[in-house]
Amino acid sequence: MSTASPIASARRSTELGLVIMAGCITAAAYTLASLGKNAEIPPIIVPFLIALLGLLVGACIVTRLFARGADATLLPLVALLHGLGYVMITRLNDRLAGLQTTWTFIAIVAYTGVLIVVQRTSDLARYTWTFFTVGAGLLVLPLVPGIGRSFGGARIWVSIGPINFQPGEFAKIALALFFAGYLAERRELIAINSWRIGPLHLPEPRHLLPIAMAWVFAVVVMVGLKDLGTSLLFFALFVVMLWVATERASFLAIGVVLFSVAAYTAWLRFPNVQTRVAIWRDPWSQYEGRGYQIVQGMFAFANGGVGGTGLGLGNPNKIPEVKNDFIFAAFGEELGLLGATAIIIAFLLIIGGGLRVAIRAERPFEKILATGLTTIIGFQAFIIIGGVVRVVPLTGITLPFVSYGGSSLLANYVLLALLMRISDSTARRLGEVPDDLTVGERLEARRAARLAKRQARQARHNDRQTTRDFNRPRGPIVTADGVVVADSVASAPGDSFKYQRRYPTGDLFAGITGYYTFNFGSTQLERTQGQVLLGTTAAQRVQAITGLLGGSDNSGSVLLTMRNDVQQVAKDALKDPTTGEMREGSVVVMEPSTGAILAMYSFPTFDPNLVAVHDSETARNVLDFLNNYPGKPLLANAYQERYMPGSSFKVITTGIALENGVTDLQRVFPVETEYIPPQTTDPIANYGGKACGGTMIEVFYRSCNIPFARMALELGPERMVAGTTAWGIGEQLPIDLPEAVASSFGVVEDFTEALPLLAIGGFGQGSDVMVPLHMAMVAATVANGGRMMAPYVVDATRFHDGSVLERTRPSVWRTPISPQTATQLNSLMVGVVNQGTGTAMQLANGIQAAGKTGTAQLNATGEPQRSHAWIIGFAPAESPRYAVSVVLKGTNDEISAGTGGRLAGPIAKQVFDYLFASEAQP
Repeated sequence: MSTASPIASARRSTELGLVIMAGCITAAAYTLASLGKNAEIPPIIVPFLIALLGLLVGACIVTRLFARGADATLLPLVALLHGLGYVMITRLNDRLAGLQTTWTFIAIVAYTGVLIVVQRTSDLARYTWTFFTVGAGLLVLPLVPGIGRSFGGARIWVSIGPINFQPGEFAKIALALFFAGYLAERRELIAINSWRIGPLHLPEPRHLLPIAMAWVFAVVVMVGLKDLGTSLLFFALFVVMLWVATERASFLAIGVVLFSVAAYTAWLRFPNVQTRVAIWRDPWSQYEGRGYQIVQGMFAFANGGVGGTGLGLGNPNKIPEVKNDFIFAAFGEELGLLGATAIIIAFLLIIGGGLRVAIRAERPFEKILATGLTTIIGFQAFIIIGGVVRVVPLTGITLPFVSYGGSSLLANYVLLALLMRISDSTARRLGEVPDDLTVGERLEARRAARLAKRQARQARHNDRQTTRDFNRPRGPIVTADGVVVADSVASAPGDSFKYQRRYPTGDLFAGITGYYTFNFGSTQLERTQGQVLLGTTAAQRVQAITGLLGGSDNSGSVLLTMRNDVQQVAKDALKDPTTGEMREGSVVVMEPSTGAILAMYSFPTFDPNLVAVHDSETARNVLDFLNNYPGKPLLANAYQERYMPGSSFKVITTGIALENGVTDLQRVFPVETEYIPPQTTDPIANYGGKACGGTMIEVFYRSCNIPFARMALELGPERMVAGTTAWGIGEQLPIDLPEAVASSFGVVEDFTEALPLLAIGGFGQGSDVMVPLHMAMVAATVANGGRMMAPYVVDATRFHDGSVLERTRPSVWRTPISPQTATQLNSLMVGVVNQGTGTAMQLANGIQAAGKTGTAQLNATGEPQRSHAWIIGFAPAESPRYAVSVVLKGTNDEISAGTGGRLAGPIAKQVFDYLFASEAQP
C-alpha cells in the first residue's frame, strides 16, 4: 500500500469538516437575518439547508473522487463566502434567492465537469492559441452591434435571446490559460536581455509583442467597453504572470507605466472615466447623482460601527446596486468592522492558498497558471472592496463568490476547479496521493490518517515527553576523523533544563546536524536520528535492560562519513580569493564507489548554537531573522535547493545520446554560430555568440551549445525524458537526511508542443534545475562505471558503550549508463580539464582529473543574484576515488566574466589537492 494515502484521506476529511462548518455558519446567519428582518424563522429554512449543504457537500464528494490530493482549504473558504453571500442576497431580495440557487447548482456542475474532463492541467498548454482566440473573442463580444448591452456606463453585457451574461468573466480565465501557455514556453527567451534603451535592459522586440498586445487589449476594453475595472484586472493579470514567469521586476515597472499612460489618456478623453474619478475624489459633490451609491456605502459602514447592526437590522437597501457592486457595504453595516474584516481575511486565505498551490507546482505552466488564477480572485476582490471603501475609483466588478450574478459565480467555480486540479496534480507528482487503492487499502489509509491525527493532537497538548527529553543526556554526532559536531553538556545553574545542546564547530555542519530546540522541534540528523541519540530505539532499550547499565544515560551516538578537515577546506574554498568574504554556493565531495559523503557545505548557513538556546523568545527571533535572510540559510542548499546547471548538464545529454546511438565520439557537428530549432524563429547561439563545431570530443571540451540542442531534438521528448529519469531526475534524492529535493527536467507533455524548450534543455537551460548533490552523483556515476550509488552521511550509529547499533551498507540507486558509455564520458571529461573549459581544475603532482563546467545566465545587470557557475568532476581519472560538485551563485556580470571553469574550477582544485595531499601524510 502506498504510504502517501493517509495524506489524501486526511485532506478530504478535513475539507468535509470545514465545509460542514461553513454550512452551519451560513445556516446560523440565515436564521439571524430572517429573525432580524421579519422577526420569525422562515419555514423554508430546512429546504434551504438541504439545498445549500447538499450542493457544497456534493462538491466535496466530487473532489474526493476526482482530485484526492487537492488543497483542503480552498473549497471550505469558498463555501463560507458563497454561503454568506447567498444569505445577504436573500436578505436583500427574496426573489433573487431562487435564481442564485439555480446558478449555484450550475456552478457546482461546471466545477464537477472541469475536474472530470481536465485530468492533467498540462494538457491545456496544447491549446494556448485557441484560448487566446476564445478569450479575445469573448472580450470584444459586447462591442458586437445588436447583442452588446450597456449598464452603468460600461458595455460589458451580452444578450442573446433570453440569455444575458458577462463574457468578460470567462475571457479572464481563457486569457490566463493563454498567458500561462505562452510564458511557460518562452519565459527563458523573454528573460534574456539582448536589447538596451538607456538604462533599461529589454528582450528582443519580438518577445515584447505579447506585452504590447496585452496593453492594446486593455486599452480596447477601456475605450470600447468603458470598463476601467476589467481593463485594470486584465492587464494586471498578464503583468503579474509575466513577472512570475521571468522573475524580472522591470516588467512590473513597464506594465505600471503603460497602464498609467492609457488610464490617463482615457481620463482625458472619456467623460465616463472622468465622472468615476471625480466621484471617487469627492462623492459629496454629486450626492444626489452619481455619487449617491458611494455616500450611502459610507453611511452603511458608519452605521455598522465595530460590531454591526445585526443581520437583517440594517438598511443596506438604500444602496441601489447593493446586491452587486456594494454587497461588501451591506456586510459592513450589518456585521460591522469585525464582520467585514473576517470576509477580507477569508479572501486573503484563498489568495494564500492559491499562491501555495503555485509555489508547490513544479511544471512551469501549472505554476504560472495558478499564479494567474489567484491574481484574478485577489485583484477582483481588491478592486471592488477598494472601490467601496474609496481606496480606488469604483468599477463594475463583482465580489467573487459573494455578489449576485450567474456569470461571475460560474466563472469563479471553473477557476476554483482549475486550481484544485493543479493542486491535485502536484500532490500526485510528489507521491502524496496513490494512483490506485483497493478497498482494503482505502480502509487502512483512513485508519492511518486517524492515528496520525490522534498522535498530532496528543503531541500538541502534551509536552511532558519533550520536557523529559531535555532533562536527559543526548548523545553526540561525530565526524569520521573524530571531531564532535554536536553534543549535550550540563546546563548552567538555574537553567530550566538539565542539559544544553551545543555545536562545537559552529556553522560548519549546520546543514547536516540541524538544530534541536524545545519549542521549535529539530531538523536534519537531530530529527532523523533523535531516537538513537536519546537511546530510545528498541535495541537500545533491550541493551539497557540486559546489560544492567549503571545510571540512566543510555544515549547513543552517530558516526558520520564526513571529515571535519575536508568540510573546513570546502568552506574555505568558497571564500573570495581577493576579499576573503564568503560567496554564495555549495561544495559536495563524495566517494564514487560507495556514495559516502566526505563534505557537503553550502553558504549562506547559520550557527545552530544561536537556535538551540533554552530562551524561547531568543530562539524565535533568531529563526525569524534566518527565515527572512536572503539565500535561505536554514536550508542545506547542497541537497535542499535546485539550480539551473548550464553546460554541466551536457554530461547527462551526452550519456543519453550515447546510450541511444544518437552520437559517438567520431561524430562531426557543423561549425555554426546560431541554429533555429523547430516551432520558433528564435535562434540558439553558442556561449558568447562564437562559431563552434567539430567532433563530439571537440564540441564537448569546447562546450558548444548547438550540438547538444541538436542531440536533444534528435532524441525527442520521449527518449530525452526517459533518459533523464534513468539518471534519477524527477525523484527525491535517497540521502539519509530529511526533505531532500528532486532535480527536474520536465515531462513529455512539457516538450511536445515546445521543442525549443527541449533544445535548450539539452545544454542545461530552460526548465532544467539540478540539486548540487545530484550533480556530484552524476560525476560519481561516470567515475563508477555507470553505477549511481545512493548517497549517505551516516556511517554508523552506536550504543552508549561504543558498539555498533547499525552500519550503513552502500547500495546502487540507479544504473543510467553502461560501463562503455561511462568510459567514453570519462575520456570526454578528461579533455575538458586538459584542453577545454576546465583547465583551472588541473591538479598538483600530475594527478589527472576529469570534469565538466557550466555557466547558467539568468538575470540582467543590477538584478538579484541568480546566475550560476558550475563544475563537476572526479579524480584520479584512471581510478577515481573522489567526486566533486561545485556551484556558485552571482550576478550575470560576475558569472559571465568568470564562467564556471574560471570561478568554480579553482574551488574544486583546492578540494582535490587537499584530499590527495592528506593521503600522502602519515
